[in-house]
Amino acid sequence: VTCSTLTDIYSAITAAIGFLSFLPTAYRGVSELGLISGAGMIIALFANLTVLPAMLTLLPGGKAKPRSGGAAFAAPLQGFIERKARSILVGAGAAEVLQDFEVSLHFPRFPPDSPFTAFAAAFEQLTAEALALLSPRPYPDPVPMNDLIVQRYHPGSVGITPHRDHLKYEALVALFPLSGQARFCVCADRQGSDTREIPTAPGDLILMRAPGLFGLRDRPFHFLDRVESRRISLGLRYDTRAEEEADQE
Repeated sequence: VTCSTLTDIYSAITAAIGFLSFLPTAYRGVSELGLISGAGMIIALFANLTVLPAMLTLLPGGKAKPRSGGAAFAAPLQGFIERKARSILVGAGAAEVLQDFEVSLHFPRFPPDSPFTAFAAAFEQLTAEALALLSPRPYPDPVPMNDLIVQRYHPGSVGITPHRDHLKYEALVALFPLSGQARFCVCADRQGSDTREIPTAPGDLILMRAPGLFGLRDRPFHFLDRVESRRISLGLRYDTRAEEEADQE
């Protein structure tokens, strides 16, 4: 454990305590803000201490040096590239989306001993514990993070134009930027109206609502552009059709 790591831990814990101190207030909005923010700090700390160092071992020249077993950790990445980096159009007409990234991994193909699988399970448990603290529950059922994907955006690529996640994804969408610099934004429509940039850096956690959370059915439009250096991101989602598709196979 390095000095900087201890600093991160102390900072996150003190920030979480500060947010949780809002709980006793009689004003419900502030109280719930404290609960959500405090739980978010703990989840973000866990991600910063686990997924980020692990992913850095996969990057050429990354800060994290592979130790014993490092090659074994990287081995599952080989052979799981589903689509090379290129610009393609998905959908048609008003629903057209331009994608320019490399899809590296997909959850159903992960080996059981993969560190990605272990991380998804750990994050799923933390999410369940955080949601259980809220009353009423924001989502009636468990939220299994059964869809995991890693995307690589190369410098100068278009990224992905404004879009919404598929309707089959419910409750929460969790995005973890692992490396590189790019602009992540939410907006009002596919034309990019009312764009609002969400500042992100490697190691951050982006949580977006999906249909079903708090009984709402809306899905936020979002996009990524201005890729300055190779951007690698990890996404976790709850695919409500996963079991049905598995049975069909």
